[in-house]
Amino acid sequence: MKKWAFLAAMMLLTGSLSIPLSVSATDVPVDTEVATTLTDIQETTETTTSPAITESIENPSSTEVVASDFSVEPSACNLSVGESCNLNVKFDKEGYDAERIEYQSADESIATVSEYGLVTAISAGETCIRISVFDEADNPVKTIQIPVVIAPDDTISTEQQEQLAALKEKGNHLFGEFIREEKIILGELSSDTARLCFDDVQEILRNNTDFQDIYENLLSIAKYPDFVGGSGVTLVEFWLDDYGTEKILLILEQEDVISVKCNANGNISDWETLYPVSTTPKQVSKTLLVGSYKIYNDLSEEKAETTATTATTETTTTTATVTNHDALSEEQAKALAELAEKEHGAFGEFERARASILNKIPEDASRMTLEEAKEFVNSSDSFKEIYDKLSASQPYPDFIGGSGVTKVEYWFDDKGKEKILLILEQEDVIYVDCTKQGDVSKWERLYPVSDVEDSNIKDSNLTGT
Repeated sequence: MKKWAFLAAMMLLTGSLSIPLSVSATDVPVDTEVATTLTDIQETTETTTSPAITESIENPSSTEVVASDFSVEPSACNLSVGESCNLNVKFDKEGYDAERIEYQSADESIATVSEYGLVTAISAGETCIRISVFDEADNPVKTIQIPVVIAPDDTISTEQQEQLAALKEKGNHLFGEFIREEKIILGELSSDTARLCFDDVQEILRNNTDFQDIYENLLSIAKYPDFVGGSGVTLVEFWLDDYGTEKILLILEQEDVISVKCNANGNISDWETLYPVSTTPKQVSKTLLVGSYKIYNDLSEEKAETTATTATTETTTTTATVTNHDALSEEQAKALAELAEKEHGAFGEFERARASILNKIPEDASRMTLEEAKEFVNSSDSFKEIYDKLSASQPYPDFIGGSGVTKVEYWFDDKGKEKILLILEQEDVIYVDCTKQGDVSKWERLYPVSDVEDSNIKDSNLTGT
């Protein structure tokens, strides 16, 4: 397993804010260690938990082997606004699909829940979290409800509560949390606390060769990152100014440290990979006087060689091209960084584009047609069956997003002008046609047929990405 149990611990130990890291069923590889770490170190101040509740699961078919029972800890969540707790599902017997556990909040204005069971208190009130489990054949087996009671936070003012609610909403749209700003609102960090400067970053990189040590040293100066997010926690940002126009971006999955500069519109204007420092030869262009040179950044391959020229001084530009054997090329790293910034503004993730960058699919991989998509819909008896057929035809959807993952898009062209939109919460399948500006020009519900009034579909769900 990678070193992210440490990062999870550091995030939690720096304050009461919980980070939505993976929490899964016991005995599941990889995530178990993170879940255990969270359980061991997570703050429990003013948080009351109840004993585990155990549910028997009836075998839906005598020929199917399914889980006999499972338990959820805690059996109820009693929280104050801003607090979080993890719902841990434990299966006692084989036959279940431990990779598929679905969590859903009955009222996200009171409490939200991540895909890994992290419950976060948003506002005072009562609601419940529905937990659904599936057998190995991907059939739903049982759903139970965990009651959630949220008490108002009496330790902060109404103004602070309003600021925190607005900040939480802002973070939800960007699939992350603004930690530094939250700590300032709570009075746990002075608003004039010094930020990292680029000289600090360079010194840390000079003195450390391990990614984990680099992160720890950045945190020791900045106290808190400005933003954490991505799919799970995959991006950490330390801003060098109050607006994020200059920042240090850590991509955790790849262990990359990148310096990013943005223009006034938030688009990347310049970037540079600071770590790791590649020792693999790359393409280099350099203008020299008197002589043509091939330039390499190591001595493992062809050495620099000089071509004789006339005595007259002349300017020559030479490009030396060598193969980059890194896991990711410089072009891929740049493309991923630009895609991450694009996703910030789109409130989601461009799955197909990422797969193409990582060479998981060809850049010109075929797309399904509208006729094929309609055939999948017409030949299916349920929303899940439709989704499965679409996924089989095109494994990487073009876009997933919304508040959590509530929208999935399959495009019929490279720009997303025509697409199939799946609204997961409502189990709707909609054909959408957009203008060149991305506005919806027309749409048609394909599933369910006339079961729900069209007025129930929110305009925001149809908005193009």
